Amino acid sequence: MLHYNRLLLWDRLYLGDPQREAEKYDRFSPGRRVDQITMPIFVAHGKDDTVVHVGESKRLIRDLKKHEIEHEALLISGEGHGTANLENSVELYERIEAFLAQHL
Repeated sequence: MLHYNRLLLWDRLYLGDPQREAEKYDRFSPGRRVDQITMPIFVAHGKDDTVVHVGESKRLIRDLKKHEIEHEALLISGEGHGTANLENSVELYERIEAFLAQHL
């Protein structure tokens, strides 16, 4: 929980309060601009993330599909905000490498 609280403090310090500055957050939220995305997107998220709920990535993936935007998604069981398990890290980076090799 301490890690989560530090992230909230960082967010508010550098990005502002999302409750008070909702319009600002709207401007830089990729989830609210999916229809403007013009390049393939790789989405990775730990299913046990306690910092950013996995529902955020699921919603993004749903909207990418809706707008027929090329994407790849990896939702990783047993991981939080990042990968701690070596096998999961290897899979993630191999998938990212393949994605970049295909799209760069």
